Amino acid sequence: MLMKKYSIHKAKSNINNKNRGFTLIELMVTVSIAAILLSIAVPSFKTMLKNNRVTTSSNEFVAALILARSEALKRNNTVSVCTTTDQQSCSNSTDFANGWIVFLNCNDDGSIDNGASDTSCDGAPEEIIKVHEKLNKVSIKSTGEAKSILTYQYSGRSDTVTLELKEEGKNTVEKKIIISRTGRVKTQ
Repeated sequence: MLMKKYSIHKAKSNINNKNRGFTLIELMVTVSIAAILLSIAVPSFKTMLKNNRVTTSSNEFVAALILARSEALKRNNTVSVCTTTDQQSCSNSTDFANGWIVFLNCNDDGSIDNGASDTSCDGAPEEIIKVHEKLNKVSIKSTGEAKSILTYQYSGRSDTVTLELKEEGKNTVEKKIIISRTGRVKTQ
């Protein structure tokens, strides 16, 4: 009797072994559905990455502008944001995506006077408040007259400026950063 139970159990397990796995047709249908879904998802994913890169760059630059305005108000002095290529001094580049510096600009000359005491800074030297390195695959340029420095007065006011963010090598404007005369910043 024990032998009969074993042989019945063995016969059932052989039947179950034959039903495991996929047929070739099932596998081909699954792979083709996966390929179709992937071909739909990849372009959307690339667009999402581009949009995230532009939004992140915009937010980082807006944060620098807000910092410059708040420091100008707090210190009761001029604070500027300028383009930089070496993260130590202002450059003549008009693309802020090369990097920028937020600095105390006491004599309002548009350059960082490192180590030199300045009477308009109450005898203290001008100082770098924040440095940001080059952005990846994005450009940030002002419209109209090209600017390499943006300045906030002690009152928090600034010149009216519109900056355009574009994907590197493209002419399509992805976002705009608008600085009003009162120094407030908004994005479009």
